[in-house]
Amino acid sequence: PSRFVVNPGMADEQIMPSSARMELDAGTIFRVNGPGGGGFGDPAKRDPQALANDVAEGYVSEESARRDYG
Repeated sequence: PSRFVVNPGMADEQIMPSSARMELDAGTIFRVNGPGGGGFGDPAKRDPQALANDVAEGYVSEESARRDYG
C-alpha cells in the first residue's frame, strides 16, 4: 500500500492520509512510497544474469522468478 510521510525517521515524523492538503516549510522532507509498478517489457526477454542478480539481492524470490520469468 501507499504511504505518505512527512519528515520520515525524525522526531516530528507524521504519517499522512492519502488525501490531505497541507503546506510544507522549506527543508521539510516528504516521502511517498508507492505500491510498485507493473514492470516493463516481455518478462521472457529479461536478461537471465540480471534476473539472477535480483534473486541474489533479494529483490525477487526464486519461486517468483521461476513462476514469472520461466
